[in-house]
Amino acid sequence: MRISKSEPQNREFFNEHGQSLAKYNLIGLIGQLLSGLSLAYAVFALIVAQTAGAAPPTLSIILALVVGLFVELSNRVLARPAIKPYVVKDMFAGAADLANRHRILNRAYLIGLIAVAVLSYVLSAVGSTYYAEDSAPPPTLVNEDSIQTAIALTTASINEQFAADTAMTTAPYQIRLQAAKTRFLADSAALMKERERFKRCAYKGNTYCKGKLTSLLADIDKARASLADSTATIARQKTDALAQLLADRKTELNELDRTGKQELGRARDANKKTITDHEEEANFQGLIFIILTVAGQTVFYYMIYLTLQVEAGSEIEYTLEPNEYWNLPSVTADFWTGLSWRTERRARAALRLLFTPSKPRETDLPYRSLFDTTQVDEEETQDTNEKEQRQERTEEERNECRSRARARERKPLDEENGTTQAEQRERKTGEVGAVEQCEQCGKDYTRKTTRQRFCSTDCRLNHHAAKHNGKRFDEILKKK
Repeated sequence: MRISKSEPQNREFFNEHGQSLAKYNLIGLIGQLLSGLSLAYAVFALIVAQTAGAAPPTLSIILALVVGLFVELSNRVLARPAIKPYVVKDMFAGAADLANRHRILNRAYLIGLIAVAVLSYVLSAVGSTYYAEDSAPPPTLVNEDSIQTAIALTTASINEQFAADTAMTTAPYQIRLQAAKTRFLADSAALMKERERFKRCAYKGNTYCKGKLTSLLADIDKARASLADSTATIARQKTDALAQLLADRKTELNELDRTGKQELGRARDANKKTITDHEEEANFQGLIFIILTVAGQTVFYYMIYLTLQVEAGSEIEYTLEPNEYWNLPSVTADFWTGLSWRTERRARAALRLLFTPSKPRETDLPYRSLFDTTQVDEEETQDTNEKEQRQERTEEERNECRSRARARERKPLDEENGTTQAEQRERKTGEVGAVEQCEQCGKDYTRKTTRQRFCSTDCRLNHHAAKHNGKRFDEILKKK
């Protein structure tokens, strides 16, 4: 099948614009090449991002190239029939049925072209985004954790300082309390000693001594009251000092909290601004693939449109010329048929070479009985004769073995008549169908077996009982 173009009917128009047709084709091819490569790279970035680098690089490259080739081949197949109705109108106007079918096909071409273009744009956009995210270095952000760590360290330092100040402030007050108690104990001990001097005379009823004891007890109570006042004063002063320390610590902590929140807020704002700038920069870096894909395909569509305009203006028509093999199998089908035929011939020749014996066969061909019925009958007859001969040989061997055994037995069985066991066995053995005399009752009988000695079962049992003191043979015990 060959596609040929007719000569341009409008020479002037063709001379004006026909020289640009080769350039249109070259520009369209370059546009498709750029579009396909950018799309393939974007798809490669998308595959790497989605698989997290788990897919082999070679497989990812092959898939990306296949997607790019698929899109561009689809564009090349669908672009011309989809754009042509916008250049050449009212085709097949004389036949309504053909015009309707032509319109349906053109719409199908256009829908397919739009779907392929949208698919390529979406893949390019998504792949470009992933490429921008992976290629751009990560932004430098303010470490919020370090600020929070610094705030925590400062808070711990303030608490440690508060504990140290509390210990330093409490120590003097404790010393003063201890000193007041020591002084009270000393004064009380002195007054109690003085009171001991007047206790004896007071017991004797001396009024002066009794008054002295009373005054000394009053002095002790005054000293105790003074101790209580001193203790209360020291405690109040200690409480005021600790309250001041707590207020100072609370002020420092509030100031630190306010400062920390301000620093964290400024750090978060700075990080947001940095991330936004980075995303904008990354998006701008990834736009190159979208631009190349859209530009390449748009230029290709535009070149197809210009080519169709020049061909329509020059009145150039395409002619499809089927060859003589249009309704026959293709060249590829003929090639595979010939290849399979020759392969089978070579295989059969190889089998003949391998399995054909170099010497005449000593045995018959296998499976010949499947095709030759006469041979089957002959083989069956031969097999039957062979079986009979084997049985006869077996019987002769058995008889020979029996005769040898009889010859080896020389021990007398019955001392009265002097017969041997072999002679008695030979006497007891006879041919089937021979007429013999029963050993028990003396009647004649016909042998049914070679070892039959009695005419009936009763005679056999009676003979057994006569030899065993009248005890008959028990068949049940024999079976057990």
